[in-house]
This record gives sequence, structure tokens and C-alpha cells, in this order.
Amino acid sequence: MGNTSEPARTLRRLSRVAPLVALVVVVNALGDPARVVSRGAYERAVADILLSGRHAAGVSNYDERLVQRFYAEGLMKAPTVLVLGSSRVMPLRARDFAPRSFYNASVSSATLHDILALHELFAARGDGPSLLVIGVDPWMLRPNEKMVAWQTLAPEYERACRKAALPECDQAPLLAGPWRLLAALASPSYFQASSAALWGRLTGGEAGAQALQAVSDDAAAPQLAVRRADGSIRYAEAFGRDKEQVRAAARDYGRDFERGRIVFLPPAAPPHPRFLQMLEAFLRLTRAAGTEVWLVLAPYHPDAWSALSVDGSMIVQAEAAVRGVGAALQLRVLGSFDPRRAGCPEAVEYDDPVHARESCLERLIVPRPAPDPSP
Repeated sequence: MGNTSEPARTLRRLSRVAPLVALVVVVNALGDPARVVSRGAYERAVADILLSGRHAAGVSNYDERLVQRFYAEGLMKAPTVLVLGSSRVMPLRARDFAPRSFYNASVSSATLHDILALHELFAARGDGPSLLVIGVDPWMLRPNEKMVAWQTLAPEYERACRKAALPECDQAPLLAGPWRLLAALASPSYFQASSAALWGRLTGGEAGAQALQAVSDDAAAPQLAVRRADGSIRYAEAFGRDKEQVRAAARDYGRDFERGRIVFLPPAAPPHPRFLQMLEAFLRLTRAAGTEVWLVLAPYHPDAWSALSVDGSMIVQAEAAVRGVGAALQLRVLGSFDPRRAGCPEAVEYDDPVHARESCLERLIVPRPAPDPSP
């Protein structure tokens, strides 16, 4: 008798929570602040703005990798200079490489998978870039199971991996996209963000003020983040404005690193041989195609550096490994993770613990004039 009524009791319990689950799903679908449900429409709009030669103001919560795919597909010919890397090299601009055609295809939290995939996207357009500027970060030389955003470009990565004749090529999990959608729709934590986004949209509040817009003036909408037509980023004016707050955050970042609290930067982990092999194989392939390659090491905030550079630090080991690859392949290695060695020792040149300002990055790229020999 008890066994017979158990399914009925289970159904009654489910019927009580079903309205709540339905509410979560509906609000997540309508609010959708990370645009998981409406995947593609927003990203295509951003790409179309950039392809038109205008800047995309108000960009937020979007799949940067998908934007790069749409942008590359809209090109007849790849730019002469292509920048690949993470947000740490996003401020690099066309004017730093004028008069050559230029595009900064960097994406947030880029991994080596992203580097290979993004290059594959642009190399397919005409003859491909003649100069490849790659921002290499310490985490790129380690496996990172949490960094899976590259899976948006899994087909491009897999093609690039095979071209480089690497013995092991990662594949995106089966149904990764649909699973991410279902997980977001049913997520109670996503519900909070979706509720705020939906309310802002309905009331025309802050969310409405930050709607995507195309602007022609680089200085327009200073309160918003802007993805420039050349792919570089201009952060909102409030970002990094309070330098004392940034310095405090940098010291906290250093302490977190020492204590192993930054998941993708284990304090003393050496570069993984597989990822060094992936980097070197990719660089050899691009060099063989006649492409000039520069490797850029963007510095960390000086107030974090003492903690990041302790003996055996994975960041120090990563820089040594990149310099070794550069020397072996006779590539230019510009900058350093060390802010003093990079020539950016002042705290005012950083927006947060890991992002140097354009003024710093520009000095890494643009050759300094020779000193005047006259007395």
C-alpha cells in the first residue's frame, strides 16, 4: 500500500514546487543578463557595428568569441596586424601600428585554445595577417578546467590543432551549449541577476541607459565601456579611477596569489609541457607561413608584484618559459610580467591588479627613439 502511494506523494511534492521552478525559468529567459538564451543576436549586432567602422558603446555580458567569429566572417581580407590575447592586451590600438590595417581580436580570459582558434578565424580571410601580436599570460601555459569559454570556437580550435600536428587536441563536451542553456534557465543564482535585468528593462532604468549603441566619436559615452572599431577596448571612465583603491586591490591580489586562492594561478606550478608544446608548434606553423610574430608580456600592478614574484612563482616560471620559446624561434618578446622590467613601475598606469593602461602597453610596442648623441 505504501509503495503504491509513493509515486502519488512524489507528484504532489513536485506540483508544489512546479510554479516556483516555472517562475525561475520564465524570469531567467526574459531577463537573461548574460544573453545565454538570446545567444547570437546581440553578438552579431556588436560585430555589425564594428564592421561598419563605428564603435560599440555599452557592450556588456556578451560572448566575445562569438563576436570575433561574426566579425571575421564579415571581412573580405584579414588585417595586416592582428592582436590575440586576453583582456590584458585589449587596450592596444590601431594607432600604435599605423598606417597598417589592424584589428585587436583579444577576448577575456583567453587560453591557448582561444589563440589558436582566433588565428584560424582570421587566417581564413585572404592571406591572413603579416604581423601577429600575441599577449601571453601565465595561465595559458597550464590546464584550466574552469576556463571553458573557448568552446564557443571549438571547431576553429580543432582545425588549428590539427594543422599544427599536435598529438592531442581537446574537444568541447557533447551538448555543451544546450547544457549551459538549461543550467542557466534553472539557476536560482542566475534568477537574481535576471530579475534585476528584467526590472531595469521594464522601467527604463540603468539597464536601459546602458543599451548597446553605435558611436562614431571615440570619446562618446564616457560612462560606458566601448569596443572600438579596431577591436580595442575603452573602459568606462570610472574603471580604475580611484588609484588608492586599486593599490589596495593589488595588495589583496598578491596575498590571494600567495595563499593559492586564485584558481587559475597556482602559486608554484610550472608550465605544463603539453601547453608549451602547443605554443611552440603554433608559432612554428605561423612562422612557416611567413607571418612575423611578437610575444607580449603585459605587466602586473607593482603593488602586487612582490608577492607574485616570490621564489618558484609560476608567474616567474611562465615568463622564463615564454622567453625560452621566443629565443628558440628567434621571436621578439616585448615587455615583462615584472612592472619595472616592463618599464611601467608607477601605480597610476594600472586600472586594477592585472590590467595595465594603454600608455604602458603602448611603450612596450612602439619603439623608443634612440637617445640624442649630442652633448
